[in-house]
Amino acid sequence: IYMRNSHPFLLPLQRDIQAGNNAGIEFQLNVLLKKAASYETKARLKTEIYLEVVKALRVLNRTAEAHNFAEIASSNIPADCLDILAEVNRMRALLALDRADIATARHIIDSTDGMEMVIDGGISHIDRRPQDVQPETILISCEIALAEGNYELAKTEYNNLVDKIAEQKKELSQGRLGPLEKKQK
Repeated sequence: IYMRNSHPFLLPLQRDIQAGNNAGIEFQLNVLLKKAASYETKARLKTEIYLEVVKALRVLNRTAEAHNFAEIASSNIPADCLDILAEVNRMRALLALDRADIATARHIIDSTDGMEMVIDGGISHIDRRPQDVQPETILISCEIALAEGNYELAKTEYNNLVDKIAEQKKELSQGRLGPLEKKQK
């Protein structure tokens, strides 16, 4: 899972992950963690670095460390980084699935791409419209459904994924842009 418009500083790590170059991943992890520790690094870049570190550690099967960094990333997301909150949550769900914590994975993914509201008395409610759910989230939900042994839900999620991709492909071919693409222009 790669972020749209990643910072150029993150590209070497992303390339090493894609190539399966574990030695390169280890080297880039050290570089990025030093960069993140710098007081001069802006909060947004720090968040992006932690997210890439989580992905790299997961590739290296260092899931306990990845989980720790995912928690750091999710708890320290500044207001100008809310666009990557969903991606951080997707990684947290995958890490929970890696630990065989299916209930946590389901809880996280069901609240991704939605807005959590806390109602009087501390009761939380997730407001999520189907059209707002991204293909990446649907794919992970499908994977969780398989882990749950809920094959009907997995089939439904798979069909939702196919429909969502077809819908996005149609929008792109018609020149319609989503909110994220409009923001980037």
